[in-house]
Amino acid sequence: MKTFSVLMLSVVVVMSVLVGIKLNGELTETRMRDLAQKVNNIDKSHLSELHASYKRLSNYYPDNQEYKKLAQRYEEKVQQRAAIAQAKKEAAEENRRIANLPRWETSYTRYHMTGEVQHFARSPATTSIAPLSSPFGDVATWIGVGCSSNKLWTYFGFDDLPNLTSSEQNSGNYVSYSNIKFDEQASYQIKLTKDQDTKLLYVSKDEDFINNVKQYNTVILEMEWQTLGNIIFEYPLRGSTKAINEIFDSCGLS
Repeated sequence: MKTFSVLMLSVVVVMSVLVGIKLNGELTETRMRDLAQKVNNIDKSHLSELHASYKRLSNYYPDNQEYKKLAQRYEEKVQQRAAIAQAKKEAAEENRRIANLPRWETSYTRYHMTGEVQHFARSPATTSIAPLSSPFGDVATWIGVGCSSNKLWTYFGFDDLPNLTSSEQNSGNYVSYSNIKFDEQASYQIKLTKDQDTKLLYVSKDEDFINNVKQYNTVILEMEWQTLGNIIFEYPLRGSTKAINEIFDSCGLS
């Protein structure tokens, strides 16, 4: 009798499980049919919802190729949207970074004895790409553009300037030739002139140089310094156009 009761209980449990499986299967089937009908009404802009819906349908109906294609299509669209969102985020971060970069500044000097006014546009100071050996350390350098009512000049300024290997003396000034490169343009040689009593290297062909400064974003200057070899400096040019145009207006050179 006891054995029979245990057997009957086992049968009841098995039947309950089978009924539960059947009911669950019928419920799942009903849900899938409802989902198949509802998915057509989902807004096409709701890519993640569409992808998830077609993914469930393709898993439940593995032989339905249309569901597989739609699941794959919306998965690609979701990935594309994510990539676009990431690109926009990175662009916004880069714009914020650029906006916070040091800008070119303008200034002027008035000579009271002569009445002459000189206006200047100057880049943010920078240092060499690779650290310099002792005793020079981090030499600060910048680009300057100067003008008055009848003159225009451009130069590279330094707070410490050793002798240049490729320099030669000419009429009391030192002339050297260095390599220069704007953005990804081809590099070319530039003539620089140094007064004996200054730490400025004046650029020949001022107008050509200024036009390039206003057109590009960075400029690289490679110089050969005695005892140090080739030294490379990179100067930021963003904001130069506004600053240079401002001083040109002041000097009547527009």
